[in-house]
Amino acid sequence: MQFAIHVLDNPGTQALRAQCYDRHTAHLADLERWSVTIIFAARLVADDGDTAIGNLLLIEAPDQAAAEAFNAADPFTTEGVWGKAIITPFVQRRGARLGGV
Repeated sequence: MQFAIHVLDNPGTQALRAQCYDRHTAHLADLERWSVTIIFAARLVADDGDTAIGNLLLIEAPDQAAAEAFNAADPFTTEGVWGKAIITPFVQRRGARLGGV
């Protein structure tokens, strides 16, 4: 199944985001452990086009529980950079073909 993970940073966590960044990218590279494939990953930015305010990931995972576990283990989640995640299954209808669709 495919899932969209949409998360916004908690206020005042820019310095914490920078501190956790290397562990976050290592987590995103450890996909086999979570049975997840990243289809698309993006940093959400403020109106200035540079300041990070969250992330959007499109992933393939066996089920909702696997997608939630993957997100819950991310250092941005465990260290409090991210606020509440919205994790939603989706079915692609238009645009470039993603993943195994």
